[in-house]
Amino acid sequence: MANFHVQPLWLCLYFPDLPLDQLQTSNDAPLAIAEKQRIAFANKAARAVGIYPDMRLATAHALQPDIRIVERKPDKEAQAVEKLTDWCYQFTPTVMAYKGFSVLLDIGGSLTLFKGLTRLLKQIDQGLHYQGYHHCKGLAHTQEAAWMFSRHRAGQNETYLLLALPNEFRAPDPHHWLPQLQTLPLHYLDVDNKKQQQLFNMGFRNLGDLLALPRNELGKRFGRELLELLTAIVGDKPAVNSDFKPAQTFSTQQDFANGLRKLDELAAPLEQLLSELLRFLNQQQLYTQQLEWRFYYFRQPCDKLIIHTSPANNNLASLLSLSKIKLEHYALKAPLESLALSCETFTQAAASSGELFPELSHPRNQLRDYRQLLDKLVTRLGDQQLKTIALGDEHLPEYQQRVSELTHQGIDDIAFNPETAASNNQRHLPLWLTQKPIPISPPNQTSGPLRLVYGPQRIDSYWWQQRCRRDYFIARHQNGSYCWVFKELNEKRWFLQGFYG
Repeated sequence: MANFHVQPLWLCLYFPDLPLDQLQTSNDAPLAIAEKQRIAFANKAARAVGIYPDMRLATAHALQPDIRIVERKPDKEAQAVEKLTDWCYQFTPTVMAYKGFSVLLDIGGSLTLFKGLTRLLKQIDQGLHYQGYHHCKGLAHTQEAAWMFSRHRAGQNETYLLLALPNEFRAPDPHHWLPQLQTLPLHYLDVDNKKQQQLFNMGFRNLGDLLALPRNELGKRFGRELLELLTAIVGDKPAVNSDFKPAQTFSTQQDFANGLRKLDELAAPLEQLLSELLRFLNQQQLYTQQLEWRFYYFRQPCDKLIIHTSPANNNLASLLSLSKIKLEHYALKAPLESLALSCETFTQAAASSGELFPELSHPRNQLRDYRQLLDKLVTRLGDQQLKTIALGDEHLPEYQQRVSELTHQGIDDIAFNPETAASNNQRHLPLWLTQKPIPISPPNQTSGPLRLVYGPQRIDSYWWQQRCRRDYFIARHQNGSYCWVFKELNEKRWFLQGFYG
């Protein structure tokens, strides 16, 4: 059988306004990002009044006195590109951060899986739009060519991409791209301004003009760097392999350029950041055990809110509900600059099959609902406020149960075993026990305040210390209630130990 070779197909996602997109603001108010006393990025409203990149700040303030200017933060830009690279990992294992706010994906082997190029691009567009990122796309057989196309095709990406392939389920051969590469203007070539001007003065206008010349002559005249760049564009040398591995912990952040002043305004950011977390968990097949929300203020210390979660609550609705419950007792100190979410504690997600009739009450469903309820109670009241009863390794009833604090770790350990709950040994146990046995007068089977109706059941324990022998009975009080009593066989005395509901 012949081997089927999948041709590489590189998709470049270019984010020209990534620093602005991080701020999550509308284009209604003029906003710019500054670097070294000059405008680095300007939003649509700022560009409408004549503010553009490389303009001095004084000039920008003269044109628009109320413009908001934010200092550029390269570290946050790098984190955003890293986060986008992680997000793209769901479409192909071959993904890498590239130069100039770009992410490269080799989608040649993903076309069939996502049912064609059209559906794959639509899914990518929807995901990036939901995250608030504006982007341009380029498609080619090499990394550098896709990067150049992503800039050249801005504004007409959809038409170009959908007509680029003769078969949207299979990447074309490399020679398919040559006619399109030859028409690329040279100012999209990744060389410095001096080299650009030199090429322009010599009459070169597009990539085809350079590719028509002998490579040796190009190398002698313009240097080895340009020659290697052209080789990378047309694909005459192997592409740089991606050694990308998704992050092992999760961290994301949303900035607010104008400051967020009301808790009600947090609803949309909370949902968006939690959606990013759920995508990460699904990709890694993990459950999170703890959410850490961080509130960054302009001039005040950061606040942290910790929320512990069980696997039963690892879905968007539950995590959002728990976060809102935690926020009920929180008040913003000042306008909020950033909201961050991080998770570092995970458990492996167990594979489970779907249910044919999910509406039927299954013990697993009961346990899931029970854990979800306990998560909400502990989140609202705190770890020290709820108590749980656990069985001790004892035979005597007064030592058989112990009370402890119910934490989220304890919730994860809760199991539901209907066979154990309905065993013969526990069927006749009362719902309420006294703290210690209470001495009573001997009951009677025919008359008196207490009348024995069932028993005896014998417990014989502590033979290695001071032997304790008891016969337990169910007794009915004259008012109609039922009690749990026993006779201490060593001392011939009767005691009351519990009540039935």
